[in-house]
Order: sequence, then structure tokens, then C-alpha cells
Amino acid sequence: MKASQQVRSVHSSVRFPFSAILSPLSRLCLAVTWLSVASGCVTKHSADGPLPPSEELRANLGIIGVAATSRSPRFYGQLPKGKWAGAGHGALNGLESGVVALDAGSHAANDPWSEAFVMSAAAAVSVIGAPVGAIGGAFKGVPERQRLAARAALTNAMAELNVRETFCDRLTELARENTRHVFVPVHAVEPGGPESDNRGSLTNDGVKTVLEVGIEGLLLTGKKAVNPPLKLALSANARLVSAADELELYSCTLAHTNAAARKFTEWAADDARLFREEFDRACRVLAGRMVDKLFVEPSPDEVKLDKPGHLQSELTAFQLIRAGSRYLGPEAAGRVVQVRSERSVGTLAPSVWYVVYYDPTARTKATEIKFADGRKVSITQPARVLELYSSAHLELPGERLRVDSNDALTIARSEPVLEKLTLKFSRLTLERRKNQPVWKVHFWAAKGTNPGKDADIGEVFVSADTGEVISTDLNPGRAD
Repeated sequence: MKASQQVRSVHSSVRFPFSAILSPLSRLCLAVTWLSVASGCVTKHSADGPLPPSEELRANLGIIGVAATSRSPRFYGQLPKGKWAGAGHGALNGLESGVVALDAGSHAANDPWSEAFVMSAAAAVSVIGAPVGAIGGAFKGVPERQRLAARAALTNAMAELNVRETFCDRLTELARENTRHVFVPVHAVEPGGPESDNRGSLTNDGVKTVLEVGIEGLLLTGKKAVNPPLKLALSANARLVSAADELELYSCTLAHTNAAARKFTEWAADDARLFREEFDRACRVLAGRMVDKLFVEPSPDEVKLDKPGHLQSELTAFQLIRAGSRYLGPEAAGRVVQVRSERSVGTLAPSVWYVVYYDPTARTKATEIKFADGRKVSITQPARVLELYSSAHLELPGERLRVDSNDALTIARSEPVLEKLTLKFSRLTLERRKNQPVWKVHFWAAKGTNPGKDADIGEVFVSADTGEVISTDLNPGRAD
């Protein structure tokens, strides 16, 4: 093995355990662990997770060797209950209803007769609730053969996905595409291996910093029930380590939970197709967030502001489209359906944007990425149900997207009827109108009699293809 393919690792060998049943204590520990994972693991945190490395640290990273740690990722799938277990769970729920009724009634009763009545009613609820709950639980329970087949399909998928290396490769790919750093692959070695103490070999081959990437957990979890809908949750950590002395320079842990919840057997159906697809999506999203955190996102104390909460230079809509595409798979990247902003605050140019992509893998064929001050805030799958029954859900023709948001704003504000107004705020929307991409630019202007207040003066429609003003719906008189 070459020296440039070595990095010290103190983690255990890889296993893919699948826990069928967790004790209450281990469930509590898992919940506490997951909460700590989701919040990050560095000393300082921003509102959206751990603070990024300083620009000084980034400038001195040199050649970065990327290695997947050999820590075994935790895989937990919340198995549905079988028929008998479901019946028992339902019966207990029925009995619990009686206990709750007894507790509530005992506090309300103020004489022996009332208390006796309450106890009788609670007993009746328990007597009726237990068998009814048992029947319902048995009906919801999953046959044992189906449970075991689903567990086997997911366990097999977990092994075939090669989670650690897949995530590490995706992160390296995104880092090369979106940063100026040089990344080379290095491989973790087992602790105590014959070459694990050769710390200088990496530096001799030019590697100055090692980026250790690990998967903390891959979970299918939901509410405690017989056969609950489950969400896929993925968490990962990254460490920047000096190759010369193994000093930790920076570390962070991030987590992602998918929006759609599905039953355990649905995740496992068709050779775990949905599980594989959703893992690939979560892997892309989390790897993109990790690259942003490590190499792109500026530290709050290093961001230069022209006004409170606003960056000196805002990214345009087309730049945000390209930035958001790296969080998506090839089936959705660049396939824009709509771009819209919130009403601007403090300046004429908006700083909060939503980019909607056509995503054939999503239930409503859409994935939406929110940006604030040029930074990705969230990724969701919006319920665009009505749009599915019209052309509004189809992607905009990319070859006709020539006029960016800043140009559309400039064109719209140049309308002659707006020349004498003091425009204060705007809101922009890029969407399909009569089968062509059109910018809808909405303006608010200062009132002439009270400049501290603003008035809604209407909209200007600009072709995103030619830059021509197609139509206007303006009422400048409202600003008088």
C-alpha cells in the first residue's frame, strides 16, 4: 500500500447490525444520541448548526487527503409488530384507556357515589377497550414471514450500499466541483496495523490535512405503534486533522431526515428500491451540506455586511439554481419549475429565495430549496398538488432562461411610470406563463405624504427569454 493511501484510524471494523427490538433504555440512549448528533459536536454553534472553519484555517489546509473512517455506522430499522404482538399492543392500549379514564375521573369525583360510578365506567372501558384494541392491533400487525423478508431485504440493501465509502465518495466529488482545494483519496487502516504508525508518509507525499468522514447512523424510525410510518434519518461527521501531528483542527456532525414517511414493508419492497433511492438522496443532501460547512460557508464574524442581516453582494436567481443543483441527483439537477423570492427587507433586491426543481422521484414531482443571503436553509418536497394537473409542474425551458433576476429587476424598475417613485421593496417570481418563462416583478414604493410607509403599486412582467416587458399592472397613484 502506498504511503499516500494511509491514515491513522482508531475506529472499529465495519459491521451492519440490524436491531429488531430495542429495550426502553436503549431507545432512550438512541434518542439522546440522535439529538446530540443533530445539533453538532463542536464548541461553538450558529443558528443552523456548528460554525464553519475560519478562513485562516481554510487557507492553510493545503492538499487534503479524504478518508472514510472505519467506524461501524449504526443501522436501526423499527420493525413493525407481528399479529400476536400487535394484538398484545392493542390490548395494552385498550387497558391504558381505562386507566386514564380512572385517573381523570378520580380527580373529578367529589363523593363516594361518584367515585364508584367512575371506577365502574373505567372498568367497563378497560373490559371493552382491551379486546377491541387487541383486534385492531392484530389487524395492523404484519405477518411474521413478511416481517422477516422485509428485514432481510433492508439488511441486504444496507450491505450493498456500502454506506461509508459511498458518502465519502459523494462528498469528495462535490468538494472538487465546488471548491478550489485539492483532494486526494486516502484509505483508513485498522488500528495496530503494520503501517498505522507511519505518520510522516502522508506529509512526504504532499498531503497537509486529512479529512476523515464517517457515518454515525442510518435510521428508519417513527412513532411507537404497531406498524407506524417511518422516516429515513442519516447523520455524518467530519474531522479535519493535521497530517503531520494528527492534531484535530475542526470537527462537525450534521444530520438529515427525509420528508416522506413510509411503512417498514414499503421501504423494503422491490428489493428495498425506495430505501436505496432515499439513501442516495439523503447522501447527496448531507454531503452537500458538509461541503458547505467545511469549505464554503463563511463564519459569522468574517461576513462583511452592508446592513444588518444582509450580505454586500446577493446571489442572483440563476446562480442559486446552479448552487441548489449540487444537492440533487441527475434526474432533478437544473430542471427548474419555479423561482420565487420573499418580499425584500431593507433593500430593493430580495435576499430570501425558493428554487423549485422538477423531481420525478418525489411524490409531487417537486423538490424545493430555500436560500437566505445566498446560503441554503432547507430542502423540502412541497405539496404542489394542484400544479400536477396543469403545466405549472413542468420544468421551464432552460435554453430560454437568458434574463437573470438582477436584470429583470433593472428592466422592470426602468418603466417610465416608476421614474418619479422611490421604490423600496420588491418580490420576484420566475414561472411559466403562456408556455414561456416570465419574471413577475412586484414593487412597493414609499408614500409621498409619509415616506416611512410603503404602498403596493403593482407588477411588471418581463420575458426571461428576451428581456422584453410583456405587460404591466401598475398603479403609481397608490403612492401619493
